[in-house]
Amino acid sequence: MPERVHDTLALEGGSVYVGEVLGGVPDGVGEMVYGSGNVISSAKGSFKNGQLEGRGEIVYKNGDKYEGQVRAGRREGPGKQTFASGDVYSGRFRMDKIYGQGKFESVDGSTYDGAWRYGKREGRGKAVAADGTVREGTWKADAFVDGESSS
Repeated sequence: MPERVHDTLALEGGSVYVGEVLGGVPDGVGEMVYGSGNVISSAKGSFKNGQLEGRGEIVYKNGDKYEGQVRAGRREGPGKQTFASGDVYSGRFRMDKIYGQGKFESVDGSTYDGAWRYGKREGRGKAVAADGTVREGTWKADAFVDGESSS
């Protein structure tokens, strides 16, 4: 049976992994720095069979950063995405997309707290605009469709 060791691996595409390795594959706690041609700059946390798995941190080349649960290298479950713009989403992810209950807070002061589906507001939620306008009710494909609106 192979033994887990600490090692540095040079991988395809210019990626480099430093951390625990099992059978020549990232497996355990480590950090991967990705080569060019990948939207991810780096990932650190627990790896299983070469992919980030469990709790992890992903830094994207566009400046976005994710901290939270990861399954097979994808955002899955509870997490926090801080965008390069300074906007922040805290909530659930599914298949690498914002999905389920969560709160989005923009640097302009506007917020949305409610249901999401594949990155769009979908279901019950409350949005407060930067000017204080409140919309609470049902959202469909990122549009407010029914409920209360006040300013």
